[in-house]
Amino acid sequence: MRTAIKVIICVGTALILAVGAGWYVLSPQKYAQAGIKNGPWITSLETGSEEASIYQRARIARYGLWALDKSEAIYYVAMTDSDEKLLDYKCNYKIEGGDLPACWWSITVYKDLYLIPNNENRYSYSKTNIVNNTDGTWTIKLSAEQQESNWLPLGDEAPQRGEEKGEICLTLRLYNPDPEVLAYPDTIQLPHIVREE
Repeated sequence: MRTAIKVIICVGTALILAVGAGWYVLSPQKYAQAGIKNGPWITSLETGSEEASIYQRARIARYGLWALDKSEAIYYVAMTDSDEKLLDYKCNYKIEGGDLPACWWSITVYKDLYLIPNNENRYSYSKTNIVNNTDGTWTIKLSAEQQESNWLPLGDEAPQRGEEKGEICLTLRLYNPDPEVLAYPDTIQLPHIVREE
């Protein structure tokens, strides 16, 4: 009887430690630490490739289902603004950029890894639907409150003071990236994420 109790305690402890370690290794923060940094954006050239480690494959299975190889797409993720402050529902942001080195690109906002429901049914902007400024650059407004032109909603309602709305992140996808993206993923010009308030 005493042996059975010891076995149950050992197995239970092992399961708790295994689940905790797995959760830690697959956390978004660990994903961010494992990548190539370019301002607020983080990427990995192993995404979708045979060279990916077992941990990278597990992260992609959790966060980037059906990821393509780097020759077809490069994925950058931002969980902070350009001043390295976590993206916050209570703030308004400007995402400022220009022509990106790829055949096609898109920027999508997520909450807790899911698209954010909103009355506009708008979840991303891309090369084909962005409204450019007169100088060829573009600005996307990221906010819970309605904005003019190129607005990415953070939900149907602005959060109340002290209300937690989950973790938000942006994903920038560069499809058929130019060779310079593969050669210099940490220094190519990517959009700035500026907190307005």
